Amino acid sequence: MLQGLQTASAENIITSKSIVIEFGPHPVVLGMIKSCLGNEINCLSTLRRNKNPWKILANSIAVLYSAGADIDWSGYHRDFSAAQRNDWTLYKGDHVCDGNAAPEKIVQAPPPPAPTTTTLHRLVEEKSDSEKFVVIDESDVSRPDLSPLVQRHKVEGLGLCTPSVYANVGFTSGNYFLDRFSQLLKGKDAWSNHVESIQHTYCRIRFSDKSTFNTLAKDMPTIQMHIRPMCENSCKGAIFRFNRPIAYNIVQALAEFHSNYLCIDETILDNETLEAACTATFGDVKKGGTFHTHPGFIDGLTQSGGFVMKANTKTNLAAEVFVNHGWDSFHLYERATDDRPYQTYVQMIPGEAKQWKGNVVILSGDRLVGSVGGLTVPSTTSQVMMDVEKPSTPLEMEKVKMSDIEYERAELLANLSDPDAGKNDEERRQIDKKLMWKVDMALIPWLSLLYLLSFLDRTNIGNARLAGLENDLGMVKGDYNNNLTIFFVAYAVMEPATNALLKMITPRLFFTMIIVTWGVIMTLMGLVTNNAGLLAARFFLGVAEAGLFPGVNYYLSCWYKSSEIGIRSSIFFSAAALAGSFGGLLAAAIEKMDGLGGKDGWAWIFILEGLATVVAGCFCWWLVFDWPETARFLSADDRIRVQRRLIMDRQGRTAEDSDKRHMYAALKDWKTYGYMFIYMGCLTPLYAFSLFLPTIIAGMGHQGTKAQLLSVPPYAVAAALTVCVGFYADRTRQRGLCNIATVLLAIVGFAMLIASSNPTVQYAAVFLGAAGIYPTIPNTLSWLNNNTEGSLKRAFVLGVVVGWGNLNGVVSSNIYLAQQKPRYYTGHGVILGFLTVFLLGGSIWMHLGLRKMNKDRRAGKLDEKWNALTNDQKWIQGDLRPDFIHPRLIAAANNFYIPTAGSLETT
Repeated sequence: MLQGLQTASAENIITSKSIVIEFGPHPVVLGMIKSCLGNEINCLSTLRRNKNPWKILANSIAVLYSAGADIDWSGYHRDFSAAQRNDWTLYKGDHVCDGNAAPEKIVQAPPPPAPTTTTLHRLVEEKSDSEKFVVIDESDVSRPDLSPLVQRHKVEGLGLCTPSVYANVGFTSGNYFLDRFSQLLKGKDAWSNHVESIQHTYCRIRFSDKSTFNTLAKDMPTIQMHIRPMCENSCKGAIFRFNRPIAYNIVQALAEFHSNYLCIDETILDNETLEAACTATFGDVKKGGTFHTHPGFIDGLTQSGGFVMKANTKTNLAAEVFVNHGWDSFHLYERATDDRPYQTYVQMIPGEAKQWKGNVVILSGDRLVGSVGGLTVPSTTSQVMMDVEKPSTPLEMEKVKMSDIEYERAELLANLSDPDAGKNDEERRQIDKKLMWKVDMALIPWLSLLYLLSFLDRTNIGNARLAGLENDLGMVKGDYNNNLTIFFVAYAVMEPATNALLKMITPRLFFTMIIVTWGVIMTLMGLVTNNAGLLAARFFLGVAEAGLFPGVNYYLSCWYKSSEIGIRSSIFFSAAALAGSFGGLLAAAIEKMDGLGGKDGWAWIFILEGLATVVAGCFCWWLVFDWPETARFLSADDRIRVQRRLIMDRQGRTAEDSDKRHMYAALKDWKTYGYMFIYMGCLTPLYAFSLFLPTIIAGMGHQGTKAQLLSVPPYAVAAALTVCVGFYADRTRQRGLCNIATVLLAIVGFAMLIASSNPTVQYAAVFLGAAGIYPTIPNTLSWLNNNTEGSLKRAFVLGVVVGWGNLNGVVSSNIYLAQQKPRYYTGHGVILGFLTVFLLGGSIWMHLGLRKMNKDRRAGKLDEKWNALTNDQKWIQGDLRPDFIHPRLIAAANNFYIPTAGSLETT
C-alpha cells in the first residue's frame, strides 16, 4: 500500500488537491496516508460500518460538491482498464555474459497454450524486438472468479488484496515464460518486470539456478537447532503455543480472514527472540479454480511474521497496527499441495522506519521446499478506537462468526463519532479519569445512601425488639420470626420481575416510586397496635424494597465497564454494614423518645426512619439520572464518551436485548444456578447476622442501649473490608479467590461462637463473622455481572439470583430460637452450613467449572457444536460463545491472545 501511494504521488495521480475518503467506522488507513503523503492532503473518514461502499462514495462526493469542493469529474468517470493489464518485459541483453560480445542466437520454442487461470485470464499481446520480449496478459479483477480472491482479507468490511494473489500471477506468468523461452533462460539469471499503469503492487520474476536453495540447505542444521527447542519447551517461560482459533482471533481486530486463508494450525512463539515455528495445512482450502499455487497456500506460508508482531507482549496493539506488506522474494522449490503439513520458521528483526523484517524457511518434514526473503511487516500508528481486550470484526445478521460482536453494538459505535479523535493515549486516560470521577460523584454517594436506608428499614426490627416491641404488641413465641419471614417471602417473589420493570420505565421514576412507597410503609409501621398489623406492614415493605438492590446492580452495569463495577458495588454495599453500625447508634438515641406523643421508643424508630426515607425518595426525582445518553450532568461529548466505552466493553444496552430468548438462555445456563448457590451461601448468613446481632450481643449479658452500641464496631470493620476487597478484586480480577479468602474468616468466627462461651471470645468472633460475610455479597454480584453478557440476560440473572438469595432469608429468620438463648447452637450451626455451601459448592465449584470451560474453548472443543447452530441461535449465545475467554488466564500466559468479547472470571 505504501509503495503504491508513493508511486501514485510521484506520477501525480494523487496530489495535494486530492481528497481521500475512507470507508469503515474507524480512521485506520488515513494515518498511513498522511504519514506517507504529508498532512496537507485532505483525508476524510466516513465512520460507517456495513454500508454499501458505493452509496457512501456517492453521498460523500455529493456532500463535497454541495460544499463547493473542486471535483475533477473526468477523473471520477475515467476507465481504469489499464489496471487490468500485466506488462511483462524480458530484456535479451540481460543474458549476454560479455557486453562487447555478439548476442547469443536465440531459439524460441513453439508458443505454448496461452495461460488461462483463475488469476490470469487471457494473453493480450506477445512481441519482440532486438532488445526485449514483451508479453502482455490480462487479469480482470471484476470477473466473478477473481473478484472474491482480491477481497479475501477484509478491513472493516472492505476487501483488501493480499500479496499472495500477485505472487500467484507471477508464478503463472513465470511458468509460461519457462515454456516459451526455455532456451533463453537456461543457465542464466533473467529478470522480468510486472508494471501497471495504476500501480497497486510491484512484482518481479527471477529465474535462477539453485544457489539460494543450496545455501539454505547448508543452514538447515542451524535452523533445526532453533525449531526443536521451541517445540520441546513450548508453554514454558517465554515460549507459547497457541492453536488456529486463537491465532486468527489475534488479527481479527484489524482484518477478517476468509476461511481459505486460515491455514495455520499451530504457532509456537518465542516472546524474547521473536521467533516462530508454525504448522500449516491446506486440506480445508476450497480450491474452486485453476491455479499454479493457490493464493491461500502462499498466504498461509507467509503469515508467521505477522503473528510474531501481533502476538508478542512487547507490542502495544493499542498504539500500533502491523500489516504484511509483502516480501522481497518468494521461492518454491516444489509445488505446495494440500496432502501434507508444512512447517515454517521465521525470526523478525527491527529495521529502518519502524519496519520489521524476517526470512521464512518452509519445510515439509525435514525437506526444504521453499523460502521467503525480506518478509516486511511495518508498524503504523493506529487510531482504531476498539478495546484491545475485546477485538471485533463486522457482524452481518446473515453471517454470524466466532469473535463477532453484536451488530447493534457495532452500529452504535460506528454512529458515535469519537470526541477525542487525534488525542494520544495519555490525554485519553486523563479525560477518562475525570469523566469517571464525575460519574462517581453523581451516582455512588446517593445510591449508597438509598441502600443504607433500605437496609436500615428492613433490619431495624432487631433494634425495635430490644426496645420492647414484642411486649408492647403482645407477641407470642414465633411471632417475631414470622415477621422476619414474611418480609423475605414478599421480597424474593417480587425481586426477579423488578429489573424488567426498570427497563420498561426510567430509573428516575422507578427508584423514586419504590423508595417513597417503602418509606410510607415504614412510617405507618410505627402506628401498628398488634402483631397482625406488623405482619401486613412487613409484607408490603418486602414488596416495595425488592427492586432496589438488583436494580442498582443492573443500573451500575449500564454506566461502568465490567472491570470498574466491583469497587463501586463494594462501596454501594458497604452501606449495608454502615446501616448496621449507624442503626445501632440511631436506635440508641431514638429509644430515649419513649413515651413522647404517647408513642413507644420502638414506634419512633419506625416513624423517624420511615420519614427520612420518604424525603430521600422525593429527592430521587432530581438526583437519579436515567441512562448515560440522557444524563443531564454530562456534556454532550461526555455522554458520547460513556456510551463508547460501554459499547467497547460490551456492557451497553442494545435493542436486541429485549428478545425474551435471552431469558430462556439464562435459565439453561449452568452458571445461573452456580451463582444461585454462591449467593444463597453468603446472603443467608448475612441476613441472620444483621437481624440477630443485637440478640446475640444481648445473649452475652449486655442489655438495652449498651447492646445497641456494641453492635456498631463489627459493622464498621465489615464496611472497611468490603471496600478494600472490592478494590483488590477489580485490580486483580481474582473474585473467586477473594470470596474463598474472606469466607474463611466468617467460618472461623462462627466456629468460635459455637465453641466458646467466653463473652470476649464471642465478641471477637462477631468481628470475624461480619468481616467474612459482608465483602462476599458485592464481590459475587460483580463476578456475575462480568461473566454474563447481554444486558437483558444480565438483568434477568441478577433478578433470579438475588431473588433466590433473598428467599433464603426465610431460613435466616427462623434459625435463632429463643429457647436456645444465649448459645444459639442451631443458628450458628446453620450459618456454618451455608458458609460451607458458599465455599465448596459455590466459589470453588464455579472456579473449577469456568477454568474447564476456558480450557475447552481454547482447545476448540466447542467449535463443532457452535458451527452446527443456526445464525439465529448464535445470535443469543452471549457469554456461551466459544471465544468468551477469561482475561486473567491470558495475562498469565503473557498476553499471547487478545480476548474478543468478554471474559469468564474464574478466580
